[in-house]
Amino acid sequence: MSIYRVTIEGHMQTGEQWNNVWHVSGVTGAGSTVATTAADAITAAWSGTSSPTGRLDAYYNANLGVDAVRVEELDFLGRNVDQHIVTLALVGTSSDELLPPNSAVAVSLRTGIPTKAGRGRNFLASPVVTTVVNQLLATAVQTAIKNGWLRGLQHMKDNGFPVGIYHRPSNTWDEVVTVDVGDVFDEMGTRRNQLDEVRVASNLS
Repeated sequence: MSIYRVTIEGHMQTGEQWNNVWHVSGVTGAGSTVATTAADAITAAWSGTSSPTGRLDAYYNANLGVDAVRVEELDFLGRNVDQHIVTLALVGTSSDELLPPNSAVAVSLRTGIPTKAGRGRNFLASPVVTTVVNQLLATAVQTAIKNGWLRGLQHMKDNGFPVGIYHRPSNTWDEVVTVDVGDVFDEMGTRRNQLDEVRVASNLS
C-alpha cells in the first residue's frame, strides 16, 4: 500500500491560486487511477446532484473555479516518486460578488483519534457575499458545502482510496471518519499576502 497526496488546484478572481490537499491510501503504483478518481470526486463535490443534497458551485461565481487535480505517490520518507495531473474546468454558477480572497470556509476532517493528531482541515476559496447571514456562514450553505465535500470523500472511499490524515514524521496515516463545517469564516493570511494592494492617499493641508 502507498500514500498519495492529492492537490486540488484552482484560480481566484484576483489571479491568485487556491488549493487544498487530501492524503489517500491505495495500492502501490495506482497514481493514474487515483488522479482520475480524485477528479471525479471533486467534480461530484463541485457540481454533483447525488445524495446527500448539496454542491459547491452555487456559492462561487464564474471568476473562480477548479483547474486541475495533481496526484503524487509518496515513498516511506514522504518524498514524491510519481506524479499524475488531470485538468478540470469547473467554475461557479452564482451571479453574486465574491467575498475578499483571504476569507475562507474550513472543512474539518476528523479521524477516530480524539486528539489534535486526529484532525485536519481543508480551506476552500472565499464564497459569494450572499452566503453571509449576520456575519456568519448561512446554515443552508454550511450544510450544502458539508454534503458536497462528504460526497467527494465518499467517492474516494467507495473506489478504494479513502482520505485520511497523514503524519509525515512517522509516515503513518489515519482514515477520516467525520466531516464538519463551521459557520465562522476563517482568515487566510497567505492569500492576503499575495494581493497587490492599490491605495488612495491625500496630504493634510
